[in-house]
Amino acid sequence: MTRKKFRAGAIGRTGKGNYGHGLHLSYQGIDDVEFVSIADEDETGRKKAAEQTGALRTYADYREMLKNEDLDIVSVCPRWVDCHEDMILACVEAGCHIYCEKPLAMTPVSADRIVAASDRARCKIAVAHQGVYLPQIQAVKKLIAQGRIGTLQSMVACGKQDHRGGGEDMMVLGIHLFNMMRFFAGDPAWIFAHVSANGTDM
Repeated sequence: MTRKKFRAGAIGRTGKGNYGHGLHLSYQGIDDVEFVSIADEDETGRKKAAEQTGALRTYADYREMLKNEDLDIVSVCPRWVDCHEDMILACVEAGCHIYCEKPLAMTPVSADRIVAASDRARCKIAVAHQGVYLPQIQAVKKLIAQGRIGTLQSMVACGKQDHRGGGEDMMVLGIHLFNMMRFFAGDPAWIFAHVSANGTDM
C-alpha cells in the first residue's frame, strides 16, 4: 500500500517575526512530506527560505500561494502575532492543516475565532508548544498520574529573567511554562495577574 505524500508550505515575514523558531524547516527528514512552497513578502528572506527548504516555488503573497498550490499543511511561522489570525483563517479557507508559531493569537477572542473556523472546516491546528513532548516532562507527568510523588499541590514557574524581561519574556518562554503547567494539572479554574510598566501599576 502506497502511503500518502503530504504537500507542505510555509508563510514567513522576514523582518516582521521572520520564520519563528525555524517552523519552515520542521518537515525536513520526513519521508511522507514534500515541501512545495514558501511565501514571504520580503524578496531576500523568501530566497533564503527557499534555499533552506528546497521549496519548488515561492510567492510574495501567501494568499496567492494558497490559491495556486494544493497544500495539505502550512507552517504559519511569524513570531509576531498581529498576522496570525488572518494567515490561519486563509489557510483554513484553503482546506489546509496548520502548524503555528506560538503564541496562537493576540487575544482570546481572536483565538476563539481561529478555533471555531478550524472546527467548522475540520482542519487541525498544532501550536509550537513542543516543550511538553520532552522525555523528562513526559516522565514527570507519568509520575504525577501514578501518584508516586504525591498529590500535586502547587507549581511555580519563572522565565529567563534576562534583558528581555516582563511581557516579552512571558511571551517568548512564559507561554511554554503556562502550557506545561496545564499539561501537568489541567485547565485552570480562574486566573489573576498583576501588571506593571516601569514600576507603575497598569
